[in-house]
Amino acid sequence: MITRLRRLVPSLSTDQWLIYFAQMTWGVSYSMWQHLQPLYVEYLGADPQQVGATLSAAGLAVVFVYVPIGLLADRWRRKPIILSSWVLGTVATFLVGLAPDWRWVIPALGLYMLSSFSRPVVAGHVAATDLGDNPSGTFAFLWTGFSVGSLIGPALGGWIAGTWGLRAVFAVSGGVGLFSSWIMAQLSDGPPPARLPEARPAATALWRDGPFLLQMLVMASIVLALELGTVLAPNYLQTVKALSLQQIGQLGTLASLGLLALTLALGYMRPHSRRPMILNQILVAAGLVLLLAAPAGAPWHPFLLAGFFLRGGNRAVVPLTRGRVSAWLPPEAASAGFGLVDMAAQTATLVAPLVAGYLYTRDPAWPLIGGVLLLGVTLIITWLAPATRPIPKAAPADLAA
Repeated sequence: MITRLRRLVPSLSTDQWLIYFAQMTWGVSYSMWQHLQPLYVEYLGADPQQVGATLSAAGLAVVFVYVPIGLLADRWRRKPIILSSWVLGTVATFLVGLAPDWRWVIPALGLYMLSSFSRPVVAGHVAATDLGDNPSGTFAFLWTGFSVGSLIGPALGGWIAGTWGLRAVFAVSGGVGLFSSWIMAQLSDGPPPARLPEARPAATALWRDGPFLLQMLVMASIVLALELGTVLAPNYLQTVKALSLQQIGQLGTLASLGLLALTLALGYMRPHSRRPMILNQILVAAGLVLLLAAPAGAPWHPFLLAGFFLRGGNRAVVPLTRGRVSAWLPPEAASAGFGLVDMAAQTATLVAPLVAGYLYTRDPAWPLIGGVLLLGVTLIITWLAPATRPIPKAAPADLAA
């Protein structure tokens, strides 16, 4: 048993452990209001379609900065960029909680979404360290730190919301964000940035690499399908299934447990196989079907419990993709490459709430049904997509030239 656990926990450097614990505490902070976010916007006076538009507009702030920030990080020190994003996210959390109207949530949430510009930079910092024999497994484990924190946050946020109101959730969440920022401040500067003439051509070449861009397109289509079925699920559960805020928060903990388990299980499969992506989509689709089939007014029904657990896998596809492409990226363009990954995922995340909000106004169940149907399409796309091929890294002799 101990041997199996050791296989799940790779040998990590000090920086990798700091990133793990910073992700874990940030997971506590974000997950406190993640599942309550659409309900909070609705509480401030928005209808379901306006809720979807608000979430999409907030995400627009970051979609275009991932690649430029990644390029900057490949040429400058990564730590200041990472730390500034953590501080910005903390400030934005307090601002969301202070919003007097749902329209004010858009810029506040926009700042919060913008703070995620460090995702490709963190991934680049990790890629510059020793990833062991299974990069996908190392990336999966590091990103499960966020999932571990998310086991605590939803139930805590639901309890705070039920006791002191939704605004209090954001106040406590901001305090946890401050602690997470302190942990990230202990990070080392990392390896010196690449200052090579080859750095810009290496990043530019990614835009012309067909197999790499195809993987981004496949991942974006999967994220769209996953988000479509899950983004307004809390509203559906409150309106149709008659669940309270506290019950939704408690079930959110189960979804975080599902994300943790599925990310680890899928991350340790063969890194360049289609199987993890295919299983991820099948399991989330099954979770959405169970949520639809669960009876109203029964928060602990087996269908609802299993549905929430499997629904948690909707966030597993991005770390899986990061692990798949980490071995393809030249060191001088690693953060830029991960920026493309996050840009593709964020673009799909922008579209999903708009479509889900429109479908929800027709019938609260339609976003979930649409997610299941679209996952059927993306399963076919994933199966037919050609096998990945590594992007050749520059040889040491070439870099020295």
